[in-house]
Amino acid sequence: MPRVAQRRGVPLRTGRLQVRVLPRGPSLISSRNIDHVLPRSRGGKDAWENCVWSSKTVNSQKGNRLPHEAGLKLLKQPVAVREMPVTALIRNTHGIPDWEPFVK
Repeated sequence: MPRVAQRRGVPLRTGRLQVRVLPRGPSLISSRNIDHVLPRSRGGKDAWENCVWSSKTVNSQKGNRLPHEAGLKLLKQPVAVREMPVTALIRNTHGIPDWEPFVK
C-alpha cells in the first residue's frame, strides 16, 4: 500500500525546488502547489512517487494530462521519503535506567 504524501512534506522532500519545466525553461513564479504526475482523474494516487512541487501556472497548463502529453519533463523523479521510526528521535539524556529498553 503506497504511503500518502503530506502536503507540507512534498516541498521539503525536493528542497523546495520546482520539478517541472516549461518547454522554454523553468517557471519563475513563486506561487507553487502540489501536482500529481499521473492525474487523480486518471487513477493517480496521493503517493509520494506521484506528487511533485510545481508552479501553479505550470500545473494549470498541464491540466489533466501526463507530463509528456503537455510538453513537460520532470527535472527529478519523485521518490518516497525514507521512513524513520519515532524512537530514533528519543534520547535518554537524563540517564533514566527504566527508559533504556525503549531507546536502544
